[in-house]
Amino acid sequence: MRVGLGGLVSINNESGGENIDNRNYGGDGSGDMMDMALRVVDVINQFNPIAHLMDNVSFAFTGSDRLGNKMSLGDAWMKSASVIPIGRVGVFGSSAAKGVPTIVGEGMKRVSMEAAKHPGSVILNNMPKLTGAPHQVTSQMMTYNRQWLLQQMRSGRPVINIGLDPTRGTPGIFYQMEQNMMKNYLKLHPGAF
Repeated sequence: MRVGLGGLVSINNESGGENIDNRNYGGDGSGDMMDMALRVVDVINQFNPIAHLMDNVSFAFTGSDRLGNKMSLGDAWMKSASVIPIGRVGVFGSSAAKGVPTIVGEGMKRVSMEAAKHPGSVILNNMPKLTGAPHQVTSQMMTYNRQWLLQQMRSGRPVINIGLDPTRGTPGIFYQMEQNMMKNYLKLHPGAF
């Protein structure tokens, strides 16, 4: 049992309290109702700016998030970016971001070609070097992509979605995630982009 920032208790041991990515989520791994609720809360907190702020404060003192998961400096920067919506801080940032589009869609080659048509446009072309087993790298890439897309949607930039890659049989998991995030964001913030 560990006591984290603000007296929050995290019960983690070798046998449980970690999700599929070996990430502590605050539960005990038993699978009971409370454990499942903590798993759900942890997933929600991946998008919660207040949880990101608490993680960054914990990182400054311990090098880990509020639940004891090791964080890199890059992780801390991404969480910081979600705390303050970039582009909505100050008049210049807000007005400058309005005309510069963010380009999303399936297939980086297609996205890059579309971005070339829009000078100054923003695409996800700065994925950090990630390590671990293949499923861990995929999970880290998904998390980074989600945080990046959320930052872009909050910025106030127009989002240009070039859609599915017609040469693929089924949509990729990253494209599907982006589509779901944008659809849900627009439900909460109609007309945001």
